[in-house]
Amino acid sequence: MQSLSLVGTKTELEAAFGKVRALSPSVTFFFAAPVLFSDDDFMRRLIEVSKDLCIIGCSTAGEIANKGVLEGGFSILSIAFAHTEVRVAHCPIPTMGDCLLSGEALADMLMGPKLKSVVVFAPGIDVNGSAIIEGLSNILGRHVLLVGGLASDEVSFKQTYTFLNGKVSTRDAVAVGLYGDHVIVSCGSEGGWRPFGPARRVTKADKNILYELDNKPALQLYKKYLGDKARNLPASGLSYPFAILREDRTTSGVIRSALNINHDEESIILAGNIEEGSQVCLMHADTGALTQGAAQAAAEALRTHAGPEEGGCALLVSFVGRKVVLGIDIDDEIEAVVDSLLPEIPVAGFYAYGEICSDVSTGQTELHNQTMTITYITESMGE
Repeated sequence: MQSLSLVGTKTELEAAFGKVRALSPSVTFFFAAPVLFSDDDFMRRLIEVSKDLCIIGCSTAGEIANKGVLEGGFSILSIAFAHTEVRVAHCPIPTMGDCLLSGEALADMLMGPKLKSVVVFAPGIDVNGSAIIEGLSNILGRHVLLVGGLASDEVSFKQTYTFLNGKVSTRDAVAVGLYGDHVIVSCGSEGGWRPFGPARRVTKADKNILYELDNKPALQLYKKYLGDKARNLPASGLSYPFAILREDRTTSGVIRSALNINHDEESIILAGNIEEGSQVCLMHADTGALTQGAAQAAAEALRTHAGPEEGGCALLVSFVGRKVVLGIDIDDEIEAVVDSLLPEIPVAGFYAYGEICSDVSTGQTELHNQTMTITYITESMGE
């Protein structure tokens, strides 16, 4: 297996794909700013330079590469496998209510002998990420490692894009399956956020829509906590996610961020499901804690990797809320990941509206918010 990562601006597209083609890749992950996906000239050039390549990706809130974060450009992770089969699929998600069935349909297209892992990118607007994962998991089961993320559009919450083999879409989920005995995939996901304020009981919720906390309108309480920052919702909510608590009020590790709000219903639309009857509290973070969490995610991905670290590459999906909090220190969390890996390991990825990661030990897949999620890929030698 060979791999490379690249980052560039609009004018560097052709040069970048010259290097990609020299690798003769099995699959190329492509992440770009939403302004490029809406640029007809750029998309025409992208389709031309990527013709006959297997290429998959989505729009971002920041593009990740070894040296840090780029805005307004693109990031590429290209992999040439020696002994691994690659297959891709796409499925439309017309409405939020179609997420479960669309996830199942996408998994059906990829299910097959020796399927080891699926990397999926889905729209980040008007979707229920938990339902997409549930649909995929219903078909794939726990033995297939499921990773990926929800597309983003800076922090505009207006239009996200996915891309697969020359087709750009605003409503398609796209995925790639990795097959065979030689591909080895692991992942790690950590946050660095800390709970604050009182625990609140979810007294009314429907899937990913939070209506009431302690029998009071959820949005009303949320605005009270945010104060003047509530004027900038939903964007300001990225810095104040909800921690889902256990019954003893310790954190469960699952975090939910607001992706939209409904003023008429005084409800909050979350990136994933939240159960009625569960307890939540707000969270906040500082830059040091987030950077440490990123390093811990890398350590977890390596600790659970079932093969040698050498010759691998890393796909990074980090939540856009981390980028908002880190601000000018944003490169610190990428540096923390890169420093945790072997030197010269290609790294690429994007800032997302949700992160998808399977627990290697349990096989349970979760939609995460506010984490750095790292997928580490290697390939063993053939017989």
